Amino acid sequence: MQVALYARGFVDDERQDVENQLLTLRSYCERSGLLSIEAEYVDWTSSEDGNCPEFQRLLEDACKSRFD
Repeated sequence: MQVALYARGFVDDERQDVENQLLTLRSYCERSGLLSIEAEYVDWTSSEDGNCPEFQRLLEDACKSRFD
């Protein structure tokens, strides 16, 4: 199965590390043996604006069947 990964960090939170999120997701996909990572999407937002353009791009790509 072809999958996409999504992570979100907050620019005003220095403790937030999206790479840790992605490492966990990649590890899960690798352990499953059934999931192929086709794309990764990362948003950096402030906790106030909630603007997530990469999430919107993920939804658009899903509608285009770029992954399962």
